[in-house]
Amino acid sequence: MSLGKEPVKMDEDCEKLLEASSETSSLEATDNIPTLRDRTKNVANIRVYKIAGCFLVFLLCLSNLFWYLQLPTANRHSNEVTDPAYFGKPEKVLTSFDHDWKGLGDVEVDGVKYADDRWEHTYPKYGGSIALSFEYAAKYGLPLGDVTGDNSSEMHYLVAGYHQMHCLQVVRETIYQLNGTSTNTDPILWDHVLHCIEAVRQAVSCFMDPTLINLSVIWPGIPNGQRHVCRNKDALFAWTEEHAHPLPPIPGGPIH
Repeated sequence: MSLGKEPVKMDEDCEKLLEASSETSSLEATDNIPTLRDRTKNVANIRVYKIAGCFLVFLLCLSNLFWYLQLPTANRHSNEVTDPAYFGKPEKVLTSFDHDWKGLGDVEVDGVKYADDRWEHTYPKYGGSIALSFEYAAKYGLPLGDVTGDNSSEMHYLVAGYHQMHCLQVVRETIYQLNGTSTNTDPILWDHVLHCIEAVRQAVSCFMDPTLINLSVIWPGIPNGQRHVCRNKDALFAWTEEHAHPLPPIPGGPIH
């Protein structure tokens, strides 16, 4: 009889264990279910992250806009090809060139060198050296120059076109010295000459003229009809004269 009751006792014990295990599982499952407070906290955290992210993006856009506005207008668009506005925006001029071999000798019939005649009145006052205020330079995004000796609020600049003309004249004078037609007895500064040749090469390469020259057995005469699109040199000359200032002293070196 005792053997028959033991299985019943074991069944009761098993049921108690199962009930206890079930209660424990229910409690664990209940613990794993997020409460309303937890959900609210998570939603709040997500909102904070979103707001912080949007604020950082806003700051980034604002900083980029500020940087963009600091750029000179001419530098904001890489494809902008208008002339610098600091000497005005005069219309381009159409000019016919004298393509000829005649009359270009070192000495003409009247005893005047070709270069002396053609180059007369080429340079404005002080040869293209000017002075501009800090405000003027900042307005057009110009790099800082050396401060002038007589006015601490202005800086030295040199108009590139007149520097290039000066360099071409240096090469011309060197040729005259080498062929004996120059009265200049100063020694040839070869570093200066080579610098000038490179300056002229860069200028010609930069302003490469696309005008087509009609070819025939005889080189075209004076003029040959085609008109070249040129900058208004008179407008640049007048602006340079307006801001003219003596060159700063450069000890032991050429002036340009």
